[in-house]
Amino acid sequence: MDNKKINVLVTAVGGRSVGYQILESLKLKKNNYRIITTDMDAFSPGLYEADKAYLLPPANSTSYISRMIKIIKKEKIQVVLPGSQPETVAVSKSKNLLLKNGAIPIVNPFEMTRICFDKKLLYDLLTKNRILTPYTVDLDRLEKAKNMEFPLIIKPAKNSSGSKNVHIVKNINELTILFDQFKRENIQLLAQEYVGSENEEYTVGVMAGKNGQIIDSIVMKRYLTGLSRGEEREIDGRNYVLSTGYSQGFFVDQPDIKKYCEQVAKIVGACGPLNIQCRKGKKGIYIFEVHPRFSGSASMRALVGFNEPHYLIRNFLGLEDLDSVPHKLGYAVMRKFANTIVKVTEYERMKSSK
Repeated sequence: MDNKKINVLVTAVGGRSVGYQILESLKLKKNNYRIITTDMDAFSPGLYEADKAYLLPPANSTSYISRMIKIIKKEKIQVVLPGSQPETVAVSKSKNLLLKNGAIPIVNPFEMTRICFDKKLLYDLLTKNRILTPYTVDLDRLEKAKNMEFPLIIKPAKNSSGSKNVHIVKNINELTILFDQFKRENIQLLAQEYVGSENEEYTVGVMAGKNGQIIDSIVMKRYLTGLSRGEEREIDGRNYVLSTGYSQGFFVDQPDIKKYCEQVAKIVGACGPLNIQCRKGKKGIYIFEVHPRFSGSASMRALVGFNEPHYLIRNFLGLEDLDSVPHKLGYAVMRKFANTIVKVTEYERMKSSK
């Protein structure tokens, strides 16, 4: 390990964010890093827990990348780890520009990112490659769902995260109401079959190196309770449950799921962090979400040794050639709230630094 600390930029470090999970992971290796954080809101705890912090505009702002480059130059940033979905897209799209300015973004290729964040494109890619996934219909017209078996999962086709705007619908009448509502809000929907049960849901982290090689993966069997438990309905005597973006559960030895998700990572062309949501069902392992970014479970994984931010930094900088990551299984991990307290004067100073 080099004695000189690596200058790392972590974005979107609000308390319940992916970015904060990245920050927590790197703090476990604090002797290796000088951590600079950013967010668009001064009311973000990760801004006050880093070595240096800045405010950035939203990822869709025309000045987002140029402002980031100023920070890169000022702080001599070596690697950038985006902590939100919009910033993952923006950083991936501007990867070459950031490289020219001396910073290596830990992101997947832009085209792969674009496909994974468009759920219908992802479904088409997975089914084309014979990966089992819930039957999915692009709901541009209500008639497309009439021959599907209810209940259905209804979700936005693009730019959604966690369980936002995801619903269980019982019949065509409920679907019609929801369809009309989202049409007024100009949100394109997908209809998807409900598969498996809450007792067989998994979140899987696959670590792919900068050249696309699979380094390792880790499986968490989810326990849907508290923050992890989303919309829930009893229909015809059966309980239907959705998970949220807040994972917790058990790190388990599931070679079949590991192998399957690593296969998915190769199919989508991962070169960086990848988070996959799946359930076991009647025909096997159903993949229903593939997120081409770091996970909201990152610090949980890091606590058992699977520190994705740390090891991917080592890989992307060419400091370590990895073919596996030593980590522990057989542990339960439980999500909790934590608090950060700062002086109001410090908060006001950060707020006025835009």
